[in-house]
Amino acid sequence: MTLEDLDWETGEIVVHGKGQRLARLPLPKDVGAALANYLRHVRPACSTRRVFIRSKAPRRGFASSVAVCDVVRRALQRVGLNPEFKGAHLLRHSSLQNCCAGGVPR
Repeated sequence: MTLEDLDWETGEIVVHGKGQRLARLPLPKDVGAALANYLRHVRPACSTRRVFIRSKAPRRGFASSVAVCDVVRRALQRVGLNPEFKGAHLLRHSSLQNCCAGGVPR
C-alpha cells in the first residue's frame, strides 16, 4: 500500500488485488485515525511512498506480500493462537466474516 492509495477526502482506500485488479473500499474513521497517527508519529522519516515500512534499517517497504504473512504468523505465535488460516490469508477471512456479519453481501 502506498500513500497514494489513501484518499483522505473521500474516505476511501485503494486495494490492489490479483491480476492488476483495483477496488476502492471505505476507510472507516477509526482506521483512518490510526493510520494518520502512525504516519505522523510512529513511521520513521524515509523516502519510500509505501505506508508500512521495515522497523529496522534499511527503512523501506516490505519486499513482498510474503513479509506481511510473516508478520501475522509471528504475531499469532506471540499470543499463542493457532487458527486454521495463517498469514495474510487470515486477514482476508477475518475481513470477509466481519463484512458478512455487518450485512455486506459477498
